[in-house]
Amino acid sequence: NLFADSRGFAEFAERLGAQGLPALLEAAAAYAACIEGRPHFSRPQIMRQVANLVDQAGTNREDSLRSFGSLLRVGKIVKVKRGQYALSDSSHVLAEARKLVG
Repeated sequence: NLFADSRGFAEFAERLGAQGLPALLEAAAAYAACIEGRPHFSRPQIMRQVANLVDQAGTNREDSLRSFGSLLRVGKIVKVKRGQYALSDSSHVLAEARKLVG
């Protein structure tokens, strides 16, 4: 797989054009679904993925939590069950990610 190396998520997010915290969180969810084969993910998994990428940029946990909540409210991320989420099929990021790996 093209994105399975150590730079995987960074390159994946770059190819999707993900800029800004909400876009990176959405890209991390798409990465979990399309690259890692995990259609469901926990909030900490996604936040950790993004934190590893943007740690040097000074993004804090509260900003990440706020952005994740915003994606949930607008329906880009949907709750599957307690502590488990999925990227909505209506997400353009998911559609683009599928094109990249397909």
